[in-house]
Amino acid sequence: MCNVPTILLEAYLLHILKYCPMTNKVFLVLLVYFDRISKLSGNAVGYSFVIALFNIHCLAIAGITVTSKFFSYTISCYTKVGGLLLAKLNQLKLQFLLNNFCLIISSMEM
Repeated sequence: MCNVPTILLEAYLLHILKYCPMTNKVFLVLLVYFDRISKLSGNAVGYSFVIALFNIHCLAIAGITVTSKFFSYTISCYTKVGGLLLAKLNQLKLQFLLNNFCLIISSMEM
């Protein structure tokens, strides 16, 4: 689990964008992924992967990293900019990919 950062989520995302430039499609895909996670956690009994104040920053950097890898962006800066250790970021990336989480987004989900 990550500590709750004192930085607002918007400022955190702008900080990531400043030091790891990417296109807006990464952030759009991140929103779709968060929507999927919220639907999974609402529909599944015992599903423990939820979006909350204590983990939103960690989920954001993990989702941005996964999405960036999917779009073939370089991801070397995300651990430093995101304020996470590489092992923690790798663990969060795995959570995104578990339970048959599909990285491809249909036009219906947009």
